[in-house]
Amino acid sequence: MIINELKLTNFCIYRGEHEFNLAPTVVRGKSKPVVLFGGMNGGGKTTILDSVQLVLYGKRAKCSKRGEKSYEDFLRSCINHQVDPQMGASIGLTFKYASEGTENIYEVQRMWAAGSGGAIHERVLILKDGNPDHWMAENWNQLVDDLIPFGVAQLCFFDAEKIRFLAEDETSNVALGDAIKALLGLNLAERLVADSTVLEGRLAKMSHDQNARVGALVRRTHDAMREFLRRATERKIARLSDLVTTSFRYLLRKQKLVERVVIDPTDFSITLVDQSGAVLPIERLSEGEKQIFTISVLWGLSHATASRISIPVLQRASTLANYQTASIARSSNWRCCDSI
Repeated sequence: MIINELKLTNFCIYRGEHEFNLAPTVVRGKSKPVVLFGGMNGGGKTTILDSVQLVLYGKRAKCSKRGEKSYEDFLRSCINHQVDPQMGASIGLTFKYASEGTENIYEVQRMWAAGSGGAIHERVLILKDGNPDHWMAENWNQLVDDLIPFGVAQLCFFDAEKIRFLAEDETSNVALGDAIKALLGLNLAERLVADSTVLEGRLAKMSHDQNARVGALVRRTHDAMREFLRRATERKIARLSDLVTTSFRYLLRKQKLVERVVIDPTDFSITLVDQSGAVLPIERLSEGEKQIFTISVLWGLSHATASRISIPVLQRASTLANYQTASIARSSNWRCCDSI
């Protein structure tokens, strides 16, 4: 998925229509996939990041200013305060996506406005190669998870000054595990195992001989799938650990600080190991090193999936230089909102 363009109409501080060309460019034979937005505090940089989440995920989006608001109240608050709420607001996102060897151009439009009674009415329109696709629009909430699984969203849309939660918060292992499984395709095998477990339980309640034979076959299939899932997980997580290690050591100024990064294939906890083989507590990393560590996880994931991941980032310009974001962008389509 490569983002090409973002359109905002009466969205938050963006009164009227605003278009942002985000398509990666090539200058003198070199790829230039990093897009920077500069502006003072309150200038609308985080709003751009929120708009991408909102147009993709709707009520599931974890936007920065939603807080405890209901989805309808949040949409109402997102209509520019200088326009009539009945005029409403809209977000449009255009992107390229390749499936089964064919690349198509998609545009997601999310529009909402207040009715005569004040209630908010929302509509989603999907264009494929310029033509409306009504089936995709009706099923968009499920289809978007094929592009960027919602479990991965917090890794793909983040304020880099706050992403150290991955390094500090033990509960983030669950979210990280969901993201890893979704990107590496392990969640599909998990579903098959779960479904076979349900089927096995239903057949166990039946006493007919034929059902007994089918039940035995299901149990053998279930055991085989569990073993496949275990081996596949161990293999893919081992490779991911190597990729994250390579990324972290590449970006880290202190080359000898960490020898390898180990991801546990069971609970997806991450351990840093120093050159002596001892565990290096993550809390010993500096604030900048924690952020680099998290970006290294993203970089490793983008390599492990063998696909290009579009990742909007909110980051300060000085820190971007330290992270060598241009190097990271070789494997991903990064969107950087520069907070000055």
